[in-house]
Amino acid sequence: MPVAKPSRKSGHVGASTIVLTDDQKENIRILGDDPDSPIRSVTVLWRWMKKLGFAYKKTSKVIVLLDSPFNMATRARYFAKSNELRNNGTLIFWQDETWCNQNEEKTFIWIDRDTGASRLRQSTGKGKRLAISALMGPSGFHASSIDIFECNEDYNMNSAHFLTWIDRTASLLRKELGKISLLSFSLLFLGLGKGTKMILVIDNATWHSRLTNDTTPPKRSWRKEAIIRWLKSHNIVVPEKAVKAELLEIALDNLPPKKYEIDEAAKKYNVGILRYFFNFSAYFWSQNEYL
Repeated sequence: MPVAKPSRKSGHVGASTIVLTDDQKENIRILGDDPDSPIRSVTVLWRWMKKLGFAYKKTSKVIVLLDSPFNMATRARYFAKSNELRNNGTLIFWQDETWCNQNEEKTFIWIDRDTGASRLRQSTGKGKRLAISALMGPSGFHASSIDIFECNEDYNMNSAHFLTWIDRTASLLRKELGKISLLSFSLLFLGLGKGTKMILVIDNATWHSRLTNDTTPPKRSWRKEAIIRWLKSHNIVVPEKAVKAELLEIALDNLPPKKYEIDEAAKKYNVGILRYFFNFSAYFWSQNEYL
C-alpha cells in the first residue's frame, strides 16, 4: 500500500530575521542614550514638527543651502582632534581678535527722570582704533596675555605682531602652568602618553597662516633666478635650458610640507596650535563688545 509523504517545506522555518537600516540603528542608539526623550518614534517627531509650524515638502522649488564636502570634512577632523585632546587631559585655549574705538561709550544711559541728572559724555570723537587679542580658557579670559594696541581701519592685526604675541603668550602659559618635557609632549601629540598639554585654538586668518621661509612656495612673480635658487635650496635637480614656467611647475610639484611661523614659535614652549575653518568665537565676541 502506498504511504503518503509529508509535504516538503521550503524556505526558512521559524521567525524571519529582522534587518535594521542605518537610520533605524541610529534612532535606537539615540533613544538608548536618552531614555527620557519624549520623542520615541518618527511619527511622534512628525507631530511635534507640525506643532512647531514646519511642513515636509519637496525641495525642487525650495532653496536649501547645502554645505560643501570640504567644510564638512574639515569640521569632522576638527571635532575628532578636539575630542582626542580633551581625552588626553589637554588644556585648551581659544584665541580671537576684535577691535574697538578708544573713546567708545554708550549712547543711551539711565538718567534721573525727576532732575535729569546723568553721566556726561566724556568725549566727542571716537578716538584711536584699538585692536584686542585675547585667549579664552577653562576659567574665562586669560588676563595676563590680553594684547591691546593701536591699529588702522583696514586691519586689526598683522603677521609680525601676531608672531611676537604668540611667542610671548606661549612662554607665559608655560611658566604659569608648569613645564613638560619635550619627550612627554611628543608622546602626547602622537596620542601615546597622558598628562598636561596646552593647545591654542585659532582661526585661519591670513596673519595666522604665514609659512616659514623654507616652506614658502615660489610665486609666479619671482624672477627665474630666484626660482632656481629655491629649487637648489630644496635639493631639487634643475634641468638645463628649462624656461621659467617649467621651473615653477617643478617647484609646485615638489613642495615641502607646510610649516607655519606661529606653530614653530609655540612649539619652542611645547604649546600646540589647532586651526579651525569656521568662526564659532564670533558669537562670544558679539556678546562682549560693550562689556
